[in-house]
Amino acid sequence: MKRVILLSILVFVSLYLHSQKVSTVKAIAFSAVLPGSGHLYLQKNTKAGIYFASEIGIVFSYFRFKSEKEWATNSYKKYAHSMTGLDLNSSESKYQSLQEYYSSSDYNTMVRTYARNMYLVFTNDPESYYEFLDENLKPEEEGWHWQSEDNWHKYKDLRYKKQDYEILTNFAVAAFFLNRFISVIDVAISSRKINKAFRNLSFAPDFKNNGMKMSYGIKF
Repeated sequence: MKRVILLSILVFVSLYLHSQKVSTVKAIAFSAVLPGSGHLYLQKNTKAGIYFASEIGIVFSYFRFKSEKEWATNSYKKYAHSMTGLDLNSSESKYQSLQEYYSSSDYNTMVRTYARNMYLVFTNDPESYYEFLDENLKPEEEGWHWQSEDNWHKYKDLRYKKQDYEILTNFAVAAFFLNRFISVIDVAISSRKINKAFRNLSFAPDFKNNGMKMSYGIKF
């Protein structure tokens, strides 16, 4: 009867230990979807809290930077329109030209200088010279003049702010994926350690002493 009881206890303990094992695949899947959830599954609550907080911070930063970028974009477009009359729906290349040149006259001077050096001085190709001018010179109706250095520098500052927020937004996106990558690696290591601990622990009945033997293997 005692042997039957011992065997019953052994079976119960084995089933309990098996139920305590964790699925590495599940833990990884949880962390890939939401960093911290895999650690919560492993009952690593402190780490879960850290990854949850990181995820909230990253998501908040992304939307904040994106909002600031949109604000800066609208600001420099409206400012350019009010100062130079540039159409609000103009292409990015036109806004870039306004950033690089004080006036359309300066821009056209640069175009003529480049065309002369490239197609008349170096290649002696008048036909290409005039074609280049036709394609790149700004007509009078698309002209601009910033009126003062202060106006021009203010526009540049707004453009730089937009570029800065764009970079920060990209960093937030990178952090979003990096947080998942680190969480997946960490949770995979943690789950394997947990399962390894259960694999090294074993029970066996000791009929000679009417008891049970418990052993735990450690590798050096």
